[in-house]
Amino acid sequence: MKKRALSFIGIFLLFAIPVSVISKYIDFDKASAITFVLVASILLLINRKKIDLEKMAFPVFYALLIRTKVGIKLMDRLAEKHRELIKLLGLCFIGLGFTGMLFIVINFIVMLFQLVIKPLETSQGVALLVPFTNIPGIGYLSFWYFIIGIFSIAVIHEFAHGVMARAHNLNVKSSGVGFFAIFVPLIPLAFVEPDEKRLRKESDHVQYSILSASPSINIIAALILVLLLPYVANPYAYAPFEEKITEPLGISFQAIQEGYPAQASGLEPDMIINKVDGKDITNYPEFVYYMQTTKPGQEVNLASKDQTYTITTTNHPDNKTTWGYIGVIGPRNEREVKPKYQRIKQPYFWVKGLLMWLFILNLLVGLINLLPIYVTDGGRMFGVALLKIIKDKKKAAKIYSFLATLFLATIVISLIINYGSKLIGLF
Repeated sequence: MKKRALSFIGIFLLFAIPVSVISKYIDFDKASAITFVLVASILLLINRKKIDLEKMAFPVFYALLIRTKVGIKLMDRLAEKHRELIKLLGLCFIGLGFTGMLFIVINFIVMLFQLVIKPLETSQGVALLVPFTNIPGIGYLSFWYFIIGIFSIAVIHEFAHGVMARAHNLNVKSSGVGFFAIFVPLIPLAFVEPDEKRLRKESDHVQYSILSASPSINIIAALILVLLLPYVANPYAYAPFEEKITEPLGISFQAIQEGYPAQASGLEPDMIINKVDGKDITNYPEFVYYMQTTKPGQEVNLASKDQTYTITTTNHPDNKTTWGYIGVIGPRNEREVKPKYQRIKQPYFWVKGLLMWLFILNLLVGLINLLPIYVTDGGRMFGVALLKIIKDKKKAAKIYSFLATLFLATIVISLIINYGSKLIGLF
């Protein structure tokens, strides 16, 4: 125990000292990311004899795995004690898994049609879940939110696979942790390894149960979070105690649409607006209520603390409303912590943001993992289903390959258009 404690202290110092030095030159978030990569590389190099290398597109893209038996005994105990309950849950997970698959497939088909009609606008809704990124309609994903979120999600994701496998008496050969690497170790991962040969020989409902357990657990975790803390899915709901410790400042906007009146007036993202035509505005519903009284072509004055922006409204681009449109995206209620609560401001809002991202990441990882493309649990479930329905292995394989490639291509094309347009915009 003493040796383990000293190891943790050593790792903490190995991380904390470089972060404190690097953060003098760049912001703490980026300093943490650089230090994380350095420390992970050093630790992996020291323990290289215990590491298995999974080559994907080596040396560009690969995985580093440390195989252990950690957690397997707990999986066994849970499976043995609650075997029938876990099996019953597995049947429920099948229904949830295929429902989630249908939902994500329908959304992708709609997105595919929209991509043909409005490629630039549609692609803006697709973004990589990587640190330092502003995700459309959600917000900024910091390094620590990403690392904590992805690793915790991976742990419960893989643990669910293991428990369901053991409940069906399927051997779990190993468990462990590791990293996905793009040249250097970047993304932490967790894994369990059930007996794949035996899994493929199991009945279809057993395979479905084991494969659907993980994405279902992620979706259920997201649902639990939103039931306990509605603010994680509703930007206008308050976190616990937030209304008590803060007071309203006004509203801000995550983005300003190019070529629309708000941009022409000089309004910029994140500016706090507290007055509309001289009337105090403390939250977004008040702003919407006021805008609904305007007509296209009418002048509206939005005021911040230091400046007033005169905006001439226009028609909504999709003719969704008859009232004036100014071209703002992602409105947010802005609040300020009261003086007597200033000490808890940073930890409070950091935890608030972490819980929001845990909800978002659980939901997105769960749903994307159900998309019938290569390597996902949904892809494997879809493959098993096709074989049961079609019987002809070659025909089933062709259909699977076509659909998987179509969905994967939709993602890749959307990302290329989105990030390509932004790159062009820089020049």
